[in-house]
Amino acid sequence: MAIDNLTPMKRRAVQEAGEDVEEPEGFLLELSCIFIEIAKQIPHDHPSQERYIQFFKDLSSLPPTTITANDVHEIRFQLLSRLVYANLNLQGYNICFWTGLPTLDTTLEEAWLEPKEEDDTFEPFHQWVNLNCFAARLLASGLVNWVHFAIWSLRDALECRPPKSRDFCEFRIIAAAQWIEYSSSKLLRRLDEDGDDDDDEALKRVTAAGPLYKGKPGLCPERWLFWKERFRSIAREVDSEEIKSCATNAANAMDLEEQKANQQTSEHTKQLGHSDAGPQ
Repeated sequence: MAIDNLTPMKRRAVQEAGEDVEEPEGFLLELSCIFIEIAKQIPHDHPSQERYIQFFKDLSSLPPTTITANDVHEIRFQLLSRLVYANLNLQGYNICFWTGLPTLDTTLEEAWLEPKEEDDTFEPFHQWVNLNCFAARLLASGLVNWVHFAIWSLRDALECRPPKSRDFCEFRIIAAAQWIEYSSSKLLRRLDEDGDDDDDEALKRVTAAGPLYKGKPGLCPERWLFWKERFRSIAREVDSEEIKSCATNAANAMDLEEQKANQQTSEHTKQLGHSDAGPQ
C-alpha cells in the first residue's frame, strides 16, 4: 500500500537530504487522528463504511516493521487502560508498525466525546452515529478488542434516564444500535469469555452500571438481557417510527445471536457425544 511508504522509516530521501523526520510514534498518532476524522464523515449506512474497514484490514496485513516506542506507548496504555496498564512504564517497548493498528485505540478514546445536548445542529449527532458504526464494524472485523466503547454507548442509551432533548435521546439510541447491528456476535461471545483475569477486572472498573441497571459492571449475561429488554421497552414507548424500528431491530438481532449461539453449542455437544461413543 502506498501509505506504507509515508512512514518515517521509509522516507529515505528526506533523511538523506538532511531534513528532520518525525518520530514513528508521532506519525502514528497524527495519522490515527486523521483516520478517526474520516470515520466521522462516512454515513453509518453508506457502503463506504465497509470499504473503510477493508482498508484497515489491508493496512493491518502489511508486513510488520518493528519499532521501539518512546513516549507514545506509555501514553497509549495510560489512556486506554485506565483499563489495565496505567502504572506501567513501557518506554522502549517494541511494537509493530500497522500490526494491531497501534495508537488507533488511544486516538479513539480521546475522540470519544458524545455531542452535547444543547448542540444546535444535527452534524455532531450524525458524526457520533458514524463514529460508533465505524468502531463497531472494526470490532466485528477482529482487528481490535475495544468492547468498552460498546458498553459506554449502550450504557448511555439504555441504562441512563432519557435526556430532555428528544433528538439527543434518539441519536443515542441509534448510536447504541450500531454495536448490535455490526458486532453483536462479538459481544455475545465475550459474555462466555468473561472471567477473573486482569483484562476483565480492568474492563469492569471502567464500565460501571448506569442508574437504571442494577447488575454487575463489565460485559455479562445479565447486562446483555437488560439491554435487550430496554430496546424492546423503548420500541413500545417512542412515537418515532424510525426509532421504534431501530430499537426493535436491535432487540431482534440480539435474539437471533442467542439462537445462533445456542445452536452452535448444541451441535458441539452432539459432536462430543459422538466422539465419546466411539466406533460401534
